[in-house]
Amino acid sequence: MGTIYTDALVDLTDDELVVKHYFYPRGTAKRIPLHTIQTLIAYPPLIRYGKGRVWGTGSFWIWFARDWDRPRRAAIYHITLTHQRIKVGFTVKDAARFSACLAAKGLLTRTG
Repeated sequence: MGTIYTDALVDLTDDELVVKHYFYPRGTAKRIPLHTIQTLIAYPPLIRYGKGRVWGTGSFWIWFARDWDRPRRAAIYHITLTHQRIKVGFTVKDAARFSACLAAKGLLTRTG
């Protein structure tokens, strides 16, 4: 399993996306097999896409992994999974590089 992208917030391999600091209260990781991703969208860092939500949810339709620096990130990602109603929200340290890796694998559905 080769690592394509890694930072303190996520790991992207050939087979899965690991969103670190996901579950509350301990911040354990959520492992997402790539074949379960229905949509993966990169949004601009705006309040309506979760810029102010550093961990958890305010709407019960998306859960954000912990990132104390989310308000300063370049993009906010939302994932819809085939087996789960609640979306996964997260950020990365290098959005341009991460988005390029997703696009190369055919995973980036669109950019908002």
